[in-house]
Amino acid sequence: LHFCIEACTYTVMGDVSQNIHFGFGLNDWEDLRRLLLPDKMDSFGILKKSYRNTVEISDFAINILHHGQFSSYPVEPIIRQGVADGSIRTDHPKELAEAMILLSDIWINPVVQPSPPEEIQARCDVYNRLFIQFGISDLLDGEIVENLVRYAEMSRHASWDREGDT
Repeated sequence: LHFCIEACTYTVMGDVSQNIHFGFGLNDWEDLRRLLLPDKMDSFGILKKSYRNTVEISDFAINILHHGQFSSYPVEPIIRQGVADGSIRTDHPKELAEAMILLSDIWINPVVQPSPPEEIQARCDVYNRLFIQFGISDLLDGEIVENLVRYAEMSRHASWDREGDT
């Protein structure tokens, strides 16, 4: 842009967590930052709070974030927004956010906690049921659950192949 129109300033905005296809696109801002912001006077900032997202859109984005290999931002502000508008019921938004993240990042994740596909399916079911009491339903939708179960199945076959080679 600088080469085309030298005397202008630019604002580039986006969300690296909104890739259309898993594995394609940006996983963080660093490469683009080095390319677009080489000068010392260039600045970079991250908007950590959205004033335009609905709780539903944010919940969906959070689900996707936890299944990629990129940083995600805290869900606590989204839960606080849900508490404020009455869609989420909790006196402890920070602790609820921490529980959601810990369970999804560690307990459900077949990379971190290798498990048979049927156990991953059961964990996803329990995860969704745990948060219904707070007014949060179906955090893990059918497509996400299917992908996690499929990954667990692929991992199981890969481990069998490795065991057979020894």
